[in-house]
Amino acid sequence: MKGSGRFITPGGGAGHRHAPLAKIALRTATTLLLLALFVGVSTSSDVGRLTVVNHTEHYVHVIVDGEPFLYVHPGAGAIFEKEGYARVVAKVFYSPGQGISGSAERTFTVAPYEPYSSGCDWHTLECTTTPASGGPLSWEVTADTLAAQPPEGTVVR
Repeated sequence: MKGSGRFITPGGGAGHRHAPLAKIALRTATTLLLLALFVGVSTSSDVGRLTVVNHTEHYVHVIVDGEPFLYVHPGAGAIFEKEGYARVVAKVFYSPGQGISGSAERTFTVAPYEPYSSGCDWHTLECTTTPASGGPLSWEVTADTLAAQPPEGTVVR
């Protein structure tokens, strides 16, 4: 299954509220909620998440598992989500046209959060404990992280 992603921005920015837009948004949200009740939608507990945060002073391109996030501005991040467990490659490099070059690449295993659990089998009197695992991952990318040239063969349009 292909992953899904979205951008986040610091501060969130305040906007003006207009009654017609609010009504449209409410109708859309209601429709989506009703649709989610009738169609199987994965819950957040089924989703592994990787957030790549740009801590440089320049725009960067982020590619996670082949999914591009273009021109991620300083202080913002790209969120990649995928159902279940997956090993993904994340590439980050400076966006073109800024007079700077550099890149980095890392491999992550994204996985849904599995809470701590413990239990005992009262027939054998054996107890087991499983530590928490998985959950959201974050890669904080700095200028020092991007020390090399963009990855060979990376084509971004």
